[in-house]
Amino acid sequence: MKMNSLSKHRIKKIINCFAAELTAIDTAQKLKIHRNTVNKYYRFIREAIAQYQEVQLQSNLTADATERYFIAWHRNTGLTLVPETDTMNYSLVVINSKVYVPAQKPGEANGSLLSENQATENISPNQSIAQYFYNYAKTKLTKFYGIRPQYADLYIKELEFRFNNQDSNLAALIWKVVSQTDKQVESIPTKVTAQ
Repeated sequence: MKMNSLSKHRIKKIINCFAAELTAIDTAQKLKIHRNTVNKYYRFIREAIAQYQEVQLQSNLTADATERYFIAWHRNTGLTLVPETDTMNYSLVVINSKVYVPAQKPGEANGSLLSENQATENISPNQSIAQYFYNYAKTKLTKFYGIRPQYADLYIKELEFRFNNQDSNLAALIWKVVSQTDKQVESIPTKVTAQ
């Protein structure tokens, strides 16, 4: 989806709403843009963020970054630490105090287990960050239990991005990320209507 389907000004407003964690419905009402259009832009933003985070992981991944933790996504219970047959499994990797959450490949080792209420004393700094991210992500994902499984990766990557950039101007960083991605994709027409 090419980001120039709307004016630059309106796209920046959508990005500001996304950065502020407004839902697509709230953004549509606030900006008087059709909800389906906002959903398309939100999905494009999430896809751009996922690509950006993958590049960040690959550029920071080193041979000694082998400390991995297991987390999973279940469509009914949300983020979990308990592997089940119908969960989407992830490896939570901490590199230089940044968190990366690649999906596990079939047959890949699960990694170390975290616990729901693990005390932070007597654990490694990486494990402490992993635990903090898990608690952060679980809280944030509570409202997304009903998301389609094919979009779970995008939501996980979004939270990874938000967590790693908590001290940044998110709206400006998202604009930079989607602008770079926009140069690489084809246009998908979108319908804009006033509400």
